[in-house]
This record gives sequence, structure tokens and C-alpha cells, in this order.
Amino acid sequence: MAILVLISVISLQFFFSETDVSPIIRPQWSKEGDDHSLAKAIPLDCSQLFLYLPRDISNNGICSQLQNYILAFHVAATFHRTLIVWDPIIEPTARPVFGCSPDSEHHSTGLSQILDVPSSRRHTCASVLCPFNHSEWTRLLSSSTNDFFNLTCHGASVMVSGGRRLRRQYLQRLHETSQQKNYTQWISSIGGVTLTQIQWFQQIQEQQQDDDPWLGVAALLAPHIQWQPFLQPLIAHHLQAFHLPQSYTALHIRRGDKLKREAAAMVRKYWASRGESDPRNHSNYIPLEAYVAQLDPGKDPSHVYIATDDPVTIRDEIKQLKATPWTFHLLADRRLQSGHMNTEPDCHVRYNMTIDAMVDLEVMIRAQVFVGELNSNWGRFIHTKRTEFDSTKAVLRDFRIVSGDNHTLYLGQ
Repeated sequence: MAILVLISVISLQFFFSETDVSPIIRPQWSKEGDDHSLAKAIPLDCSQLFLYLPRDISNNGICSQLQNYILAFHVAATFHRTLIVWDPIIEPTARPVFGCSPDSEHHSTGLSQILDVPSSRRHTCASVLCPFNHSEWTRLLSSSTNDFFNLTCHGASVMVSGGRRLRRQYLQRLHETSQQKNYTQWISSIGGVTLTQIQWFQQIQEQQQDDDPWLGVAALLAPHIQWQPFLQPLIAHHLQAFHLPQSYTALHIRRGDKLKREAAAMVRKYWASRGESDPRNHSNYIPLEAYVAQLDPGKDPSHVYIATDDPVTIRDEIKQLKATPWTFHLLADRRLQSGHMNTEPDCHVRYNMTIDAMVDLEVMIRAQVFVGELNSNWGRFIHTKRTEFDSTKAVLRDFRIVSGDNHTLYLGQ
């Protein structure tokens, strides 16, 4: 039977108009159990969907993929749409983004290799999607002149985006729109939101307090970003092998390709603050000592675990530190594989690299004290996962910036 598909390519500006955002149906709260999760009060709506298409090649790294998923979750909530992540079935010629799992039961080429996502393979609303394969979905998106497009499938409105298209529009559009700043109109769509949290956002809107609302958004999103259950025992096994102390400090030092673009301004600012303006007189990166300078001897945990893409130089810098009270541990020394997954041709080796990265991220996230930056996706992802709501407001567990970063960027770019 022929399927009639009405495709309507709509400008991004339309998506961000006030008329496109349907008013959310408010649940009726009783005085008893006021602080219960509102997730059960919001029914699953299969008539308004947001289909997210992750990139199908691993040329942007694991945290780039993770950050884009966070943005997709955010976009879906903003427009009160049910999120579905397109999860293509693995083919013999496919190159899985995160490598080839030795577990034959978990075959995927996409995000569901590592994250517990609302996959198109098993989602309740997936049956109303148009019967397109992976190539057809990606071709539809790539042929559009807009970063978002809308189509109608079986009577359902399906908003589609993914990859760089979602990413490049995030800050300049979504982050600044008036409906975004009206938090109480959309945050319930994230799921698991309590009345106390709604009231916290309401107080910010009414200028009764000056807390950072985007920290609250991060705290609401963080619990929804979880590794696949079948991977969690493997990650726990690797963490146990580290023999981590109960309290420890973590540093994330990203150099590599970031030094040419995202980190360049931060590096210049750091050296300028030390009276060095001529790049010929200093290194093109921020040295380890600047990260260590953020620590408080005698107060912060003395065992320091370092995740870095420049372990050779970091080892030399550790040796040059004088009379330091810190005991340093390079996570690179514990890796299953060396190198970078984007350039590794062997699918099984690339999978080991993925596991290494996930373990490193967990070490950073669980640390009592973290020092890093926000110009990398690693830093932003760690920031999000270190946020949470206490009994009354959103809090960020000890997260220190090495130099010159802007805290408003932790959800975007």
C-alpha cells in the first residue's frame, strides 16, 4: 500500500515562533505528595515527535555525540515533543560509530551502543514514523536547506534534525528565544520534574532569586543521560581496577586539535595574564601547573587523576613540579588501547577505546573536586553530569575552571 507522506520544509524561524509551541497541559496537584515526580502526569504523546538523527560516522569523538544527544533531549522538551533517536540496524558493511561490541546481542551503529536512549527500534511511538530506512532519513535531512524540517507520518507531526544541523543552531536560536526563558512552560516535558523544581524556576522568572536557570536545566537533563545497562557492569569492573580512593581530585587537560580553534583564545588569555604576549616565548597550551594552582593543599584530596590527550608532555610536566603535595595518576596508563578512535581502522580496537573513554568520564564525574575547561565537549558533559537538585535548588559539585571560560556555555556549542 502506498504511503502518503506530506513533507513540509519549514524555516527555523517558524519553529521558534510563539505559535509553534503548544501550551503544555498542567497536571492538577494535590496538597498531598506535592513533590512527587510529574513524569506520570504527562502522557506519552505520539502525535508530536522529534526524531533525532545522530551522525553515523565517528569523526567528532564520543563526547561530541553525547553533547548532541543532550541538545536533542533539550529541543524535544522545548517543543513538548516526544523524543525518538533513530537507531539503524547494523549492516555487514556498516562502520559502527563506537566500534564493534563482542556481545552479539547488542548490534547497533548508533548511540544505543553506549547510551540508554529512546531508540526507534523499541519506542512505543516508533510505529507512527514514516517507513524510511537510514539512508532515506539522512537524505531527507541533508537535502533540506533548513536545519530542522517537518513532515507528517500517519497523522503525526515529526520534527527532524541531527548532527551539526542541531548543534549549530543551538545557541543563536534556541538558547535565546522568549519561550526558552519561560522555563515553567516546558521543563516538565523533560520528565521526572518535581513541583519544588518547577517553583525554583518560577522564582527565577519572577526575579525573586538570581540562581543560574541553565544550571537547573542541566540538573534536570543529567539523570536522563545514562550508559546502557549492559555496559554498566563492564565500566564498574574497570573502575574497580583503578582502586580509586574514597575521595580524589580529577583534572581534564584537553590539548590536541582544540589548541587550534576552541582553546586558542583561552590559551592567549592565560599567557597574557602572566605578562606573556609573544607566542614565541611560551607554549601553545596552558601548562599543568595552572590546573594544579586551582587546588588547595591540605583541603582538596591529594590523589589527582588526570585524563588527557597529551600524556607524554603531562608526564614531563609532573616531573618538573617542585615539592608538590599531590600524587598524580595518569588515566592513560590504564587504557586498554592507545591512540584516537576516530583514526583507528580496527572496529574491535575502536570499541576498546570507547570503553576507555567512558571509564575516564566516570572517573572525572565521580571526583570530589574537578578542574577542567568548558571549551571541550568533555568539559561540558562532565559539567552536566556533576549537576543535581538538592532539596531546594540546582547545585554543581565542585567544578573549577582553569582559565578564562564562560559558564554560560556548558550546555551548548
